[in-house]
Amino acid sequence: MIRHQCERLTGLALLCLIPVLVPAVVNALPVSPFTASYSGSLAVVNGAVNLRIDGILNMTLRDAGNGRYQMNYDVNGLLGSVEAQANGEVVDNAVRPLNYRQTTKSLKRSQTQLTFNWQNQTLHIQEDDERKTLPLPEAQVMDPLSLYLLVMWDLQRGRAPEHYILVDGTKLKTYQVASQGKETVQTPLGNLRTVRVSSKKSDPDSDRITTFWFAPSLGYVPVQIVSENDGKETLRMLLQELKEK
Repeated sequence: MIRHQCERLTGLALLCLIPVLVPAVVNALPVSPFTASYSGSLAVVNGAVNLRIDGILNMTLRDAGNGRYQMNYDVNGLLGSVEAQANGEVVDNAVRPLNYRQTTKSLKRSQTQLTFNWQNQTLHIQEDDERKTLPLPEAQVMDPLSLYLLVMWDLQRGRAPEHYILVDGTKLKTYQVASQGKETVQTPLGNLRTVRVSSKKSDPDSDRITTFWFAPSLGYVPVQIVSENDGKETLRMLLQELKEK
């Protein structure tokens, strides 16, 4: 992002006659903080071994103040666990991730860290022992957790992104978004009317599809999420409990 600085006027006791353009940071998050608990099933791949972690999955959105947010995600089961945390800010009417960390513990421990440097327009990625720096494109780039905040906010504003860019491993991948109408989902909270949205990689050779069901009556908190890759289900989440923070 271009930063406009005040000119230094030599010999004059004038510090700043030129307007300074600064990012417009909101004081409160556009999406109400929440804690959602899901019954979940998550596939974890370790080399040639595929593991499935079944258990309770928790997702939390916290207001960190001054337009900053923190999102957490964790699922724990007998065969392993996955924990993730994202920090970012809402600025210039957009969601801007700052850092993301994910730790997977199953047959072995694996960790991914993302650092978004918006001033230098670079993204630093560390996946276990591999490090990589990528340029940040003009379009919004999301980590897996900040994406939920972005889509919930867009749906509240009566729109959905046509596409987004997600950090996938050590690469940036573009996903196309399609609205699939409305659908009622049975949950422990009752039958909930939802907006169904699917996303798919722009790569024609990819068969990974993720479908989201967002409930308008719950502030567009995701009620159900199902992800498939090459026809095999890799993720299923169904809302069990919802608390406002």
